[in-house]
Amino acid sequence: MAKFHYSIIRLTLGTIGGFLMGLGGIWMMGYYYGFGAFLGLMLAVLGPICALATFVLLFSDRVAMQLSADGFKYRSFFSAGKVRWNEIQLIDIEETRVNWFARQRHLKIDIGRGMFGNVRIPEIYLNKSNGNLDDIVDRMMVLIDQAANGYSSYDASNFSEAIPASRIEPQHRAQSAPAVKGGGFGRKGL
Repeated sequence: MAKFHYSIIRLTLGTIGGFLMGLGGIWMMGYYYGFGAFLGLMLAVLGPICALATFVLLFSDRVAMQLSADGFKYRSFFSAGKVRWNEIQLIDIEETRVNWFARQRHLKIDIGRGMFGNVRIPEIYLNKSNGNLDDIVDRMMVLIDQAANGYSSYDASNFSEAIPASRIEPQHRAQSAPAVKGGGFGRKGL
């Protein structure tokens, strides 16, 4: 059984940041009018909600995901549950970039319960000692293969031997298509 934990430091910073967002929103509501006051109201409401979510995770067991032979248990900011391996429709690592340098990665697992029923775990809050999102996906793929082949137990000692070869060795990219001869409109290539 493999467990992936949330980081204590990052959850603490998230809690403090959420409360500061709420205080900044209250300040904006008193200082600005119109749209600025509306943004302040949004910050004053959403900041403490995010702070409360990280605060609850901070004082729980902080397990983000627990993998076993029959499925996995997860706990994200606003949901928790247990999913069997045969319920998974898609496993993806989503990456969002802001201004070409800041990026945020999420593990997205589609289990067919609609947009709000998917499992999303942000990488920034994970404890790095247990690995990153790629390690979680590798272990999940091994367990999905074992469940499909009828294995009933998970042995972490031989995990490195069971990693799919496509994740260990980079796949060679397909050769680019040969250059197309000129043609079409104009005098070239006719």
